[in-house]
Amino acid sequence: MLIKRRLIILTVLPVVLSTLAISVALVWTSRGLLFKKDYDYQKSLADVLAHNFYEAHFAHIKGALLHEGHFFRLVPEAGYQALTLTQQERHMKELVEQTPYLTQLIVLDTSGRQEIKLVRIDSGVVSEQDFTNEAGDKGFTVAMKDRDYVSPVFIWQATNHVEIAVPLKDTLGKVIRVLKARVNLERMWQEGVLRDSPIGLTCYLVDNRGNIIAHPERSVMHQRMNVSHLQLIQDFLSGMPCHNERRADYETFTGMEVVGVYATVPKTGWALVLERPAADIYSPLYTILAVGVIASIISLAGFLSWGVLST
Repeated sequence: MLIKRRLIILTVLPVVLSTLAISVALVWTSRGLLFKKDYDYQKSLADVLAHNFYEAHFAHIKGALLHEGHFFRLVPEAGYQALTLTQQERHMKELVEQTPYLTQLIVLDTSGRQEIKLVRIDSGVVSEQDFTNEAGDKGFTVAMKDRDYVSPVFIWQATNHVEIAVPLKDTLGKVIRVLKARVNLERMWQEGVLRDSPIGLTCYLVDNRGNIIAHPERSVMHQRMNVSHLQLIQDFLSGMPCHNERRADYETFTGMEVVGVYATVPKTGWALVLERPAADIYSPLYTILAVGVIASIISLAGFLSWGVLST
């Protein structure tokens, strides 16, 4: 009888240990597959968010600024005729009023002289034309060369802003004016990307120096935190495409281990970074492994206790 029980224990013990080993191997294999699936999902999501952020805001602003109805009217049998400055200013004012993240709009002639200047003050938009000449302004200089310009981020009224300058051209393609818009980046970010970001993922914006310029937490933005030491950001700054999965698992600036990806925002030199806690990705596998280990330990302890009591 004793020999029989020992044979049972010796038979069951390898089975329990083998089951535990197989469970560990399966979890380890599944870990890689799960990481790959989540990484691909995050990368696709980051690409979409970066594209939508540009198209829904920067491209939208450019299209709204350059809308021909602000400057010209179509007269039957006479073609397009320029509106008066008063009429143009009225159209521009309506645009600023309808776009909450526009805080200033300036129209410059080809010499750099202000023709229209509108500023958002509290909830209203007022004209503050002072006929300042901005011929030496970088945004004006770039736009006069028929190129769009997005300035580095600067702080205005304790909030991150950027300046956008775009050229207005006539029907022959000649630049006839430059439009400059000051944009509240924080408000744009909140109304755009943060609203569309899934729960559980941290999404922030980094400029071409590695500085965080938009983040869900305002305190992080106002610290002007630089994260160029992160491997992911180093890839971005060096121009490497975001496809290296081995560099996606890292410790972020908060000290938490995350899986991160980035996508470039068109025509800005910025990167949209999307991070997810690594523990959230692997938690289902860890739960399964823990249950398997506990069940194996209980089974093994039960058989050993049974064997001891039997002797």
